[in-house]
Amino acid sequence: MDKIMKKLLPSLIALTLASPSFASVQPVNLVEYITPQQDFVVTEVFNTTDSTAFIRVEAEEVMDYQGENTDRRKINEVEGDNIAVVPPKFITPAGSQSSVKVYFADGREIDRLYRLKYVPVRGKERAEFAGGEDSKEEMAAAVGIDLVFSQGLLVPKMNPTYSYSINNYNGEVIAKNTGDSYFRVRGMNKCNSDGKCIAMGDSTLFSDSQKVLIELEQGEYFTAELDVAGDIQKIRAKYSDKLIAEKK
Repeated sequence: MDKIMKKLLPSLIALTLASPSFASVQPVNLVEYITPQQDFVVTEVFNTTDSTAFIRVEAEEVMDYQGENTDRRKINEVEGDNIAVVPPKFITPAGSQSSVKVYFADGREIDRLYRLKYVPVRGKERAEFAGGEDSKEEMAAAVGIDLVFSQGLLVPKMNPTYSYSINNYNGEVIAKNTGDSYFRVRGMNKCNSDGKCIAMGDSTLFSDSQKVLIELEQGEYFTAELDVAGDIQKIRAKYSDKLIAEKK
């Protein structure tokens, strides 16, 4: 599994206070991949439960998204920060969707990875969503299990320089990123001579990094899409092919 995906798998945080659980929302896209030209993104979340979801959005920056360090910096929108989430709180009825807009203001001198957490609110905070005093008291007293889902936002630097190569070394397909911003190899498939294919997922290549994408045997071939800032190039390479893609 791609390292970035491991850090951004939806978090399921169970606070075992009592039951039933509070309704939560799930992002449609686990990761939103932003292009250098974008200064905002609209992301969709959905509520598959049979209850209304009352949600607060928390944002943080993943400081070491290429390594093993899990340190994160909480985004302070009140004092101004690199991103802003609108709305920071919202209500999603049962079985419906909501839209969240994220603006990217500063910090575009390097690639950055942000994490949004969709947190069901409880107690007095949840009561603020309600209108009548009776419902406020009922909500303030409620306890339950929180299901908190996360979503990643991978934001590239402005005006990036792309430089990369994908080569085949006797069946070992290696991608190398010598540029200063990330690119993706997505929808990878490993296929045999009969045309039967196995899906191998997606891979993200960060600046100054390289990665083995796939290993081929004789008679097998490899298909994928090379996604560089939204510019898509289809790839199809046999075991005997040496240079698969290159940009300098």
